[in-house]
Amino acid sequence: MAKNLKYQFLQAIETEFTPGVSKHSLKKTEGLGNGRIFSYADRKNLVDFSANFANFITSNYPKVKYARDIKVDQAQSFINNRAGYCTYATITQYVSKLRKLNILLNNVYGSCKNFSKVEMPPVTAENTKKLRIISMPKEEFLLLREYLKNRKSKAIVGIELAGRFALRASEVVKLQTRDVNLEKKEIYIIDSKGGKSRTIKITEEEDYNYLKEIVKGKEGKEGKERLVPLKEDSVNKFLKRSLNQCGIGKKYKDAKTGIHSIRKMAADIYFNRCLDNGMAVKEATQATSVYIGHGKDRKELMEGIYVKTLRE
Repeated sequence: MAKNLKYQFLQAIETEFTPGVSKHSLKKTEGLGNGRIFSYADRKNLVDFSANFANFITSNYPKVKYARDIKVDQAQSFINNRAGYCTYATITQYVSKLRKLNILLNNVYGSCKNFSKVEMPPVTAENTKKLRIISMPKEEFLLLREYLKNRKSKAIVGIELAGRFALRASEVVKLQTRDVNLEKKEIYIIDSKGGKSRTIKITEEEDYNYLKEIVKGKEGKEGKERLVPLKEDSVNKFLKRSLNQCGIGKKYKDAKTGIHSIRKMAADIYFNRCLDNGMAVKEATQATSVYIGHGKDRKELMEGIYVKTLRE
């Protein structure tokens, strides 16, 4: 079995991908639950999902190297984590995909844990609506930053990176010193959500100086030292406590939207910077979508969710 979790998942998906084969005829010969994938759309969705799952396991359980070693409670942790900021309908799809992935892994490798035991989180009023639309106002972020000046935690760097470059929590905890190229003024985000990578340009002098300071003296170990050597949950929990200490935690208490709210604020700042540099609204929206790691044509996602200040 391959060492890379993402590759193991991909191989299982590709092995069971049978485009053009009749689903109905297979049901008669092999029965239900055989784990085959019949459409390109289903394949793509499962590839994106499995890359997400692999990233979570690698970040939070670094000792897990093989799919067969993933425990049910670790898979459940992934679902519970996503439940904090996704709708209940989305979590239902995640559980279904996790169970499908389990079947594929068993078909190809055997001996994989039974992810079918993963359970849906309880239904609440909060997770039946879009909790991730909360965007942190800049003044609240500045208040938080002022409070953090007197605190000591590795999570503080993660919060700053999210606020300066619209990074996800999963991205800040994976970022290594070699991913920051001060000479070219670039940050490399490798294998993020859906297995996508991107390059972020460092355009602001203040941001450049900040990065220069945090990577200073950390160039050893072939540049593999993480800038935020923590788990996603640790960063979010520290942020939640800090927001409460600042007296602004109430609006964020019902979901794990802290880092994501800061990411939305940073996206809106970048969008307005594009407008100030002469871009039209559509062009600025597309540029912002690419900047934060989404596709270019995601206007329906950007407006009112990641970009709240549209100007003609």
